Amino acid sequence: MKPPFDWNDPETIRRFLVEIRVAVDDIDGVVLDMFTKKRRRSLGRAQHKHLYREARRTLIQILEHLMPPPPPPSAGSAAPH
Repeated sequence: MKPPFDWNDPETIRRFLVEIRVAVDDIDGVVLDMFTKKRRRSLGRAQHKHLYREARRTLIQILEHLMPPPPPPSAGSAAPH
């Protein structure tokens, strides 16, 4: 089980925001390079895919860590089938 995120710790919040910013900047850089004319690109197609997927994975991991766990099912509700 993941430790709960402490919204009262400014250093933890800052670290998460920096990680989010880096991932967004990486995605932005990859997309900008993808839309550049082929002869002026600094990355190839394989690098585009790898860097984009890596940054996206980082964002998803951060969001999953920040999401609270789902509430436990109530005693009166039926189990889903």
